[in-house]
Amino acid sequence: GVQTCALPISLLVGISGTAQRGTDFLLPGAARYLRFITHELAPAIERQYRANPQRRALSGLSHGGYFVVAALVLEGLEGTLSFSHYLSTESSYGAHADPVAYRAYVAQLDGKPLPATLFLTGSRNGNGPGVVTPLYNQLAAQNQPGLNLLRAEYDTTHVGADAPAFEDALARFFS
Repeated sequence: GVQTCALPISLLVGISGTAQRGTDFLLPGAARYLRFITHELAPAIERQYRANPQRRALSGLSHGGYFVVAALVLEGLEGTLSFSHYLSTESSYGAHADPVAYRAYVAQLDGKPLPATLFLTGSRNGNGPGVVTPLYNQLAAQNQPGLNLLRAEYDTTHVGADAPAFEDALARFFS
């Protein structure tokens, strides 16, 4: 007889263009952009490709990495997460004055249930030491029921961390 095998398939959706990154990836515009992704884009993709909304991942680099963390904070404060996996690579500190103000923003999550994985990645030669590692340490010290918090650091440049972080995430969570 014929045997079939159901292999997991990952669908990568890239939203191209950088003209709006300073608006869409940073607060307050990030809230509007997140609503577009979660209420319009993702449902349209899931209808067309029968993708599983319980296995969504959000990934970003630099300001995009900040957007990933901001999305987790925005949704965590509302009590409903739209993604099972959040991959933040080489996060900037966004529209906050500095990394300390960024961590104060994230501190709002303390005690909130976050049933998801947050994978914070950085470059030893970029934002890893000054932004990513302190953010990881803070979140690890907070009470985040359900949060699977992971961290990785790569010996790359700021932009160069994107590919190894994404490949690492695929291997860890979607293979």
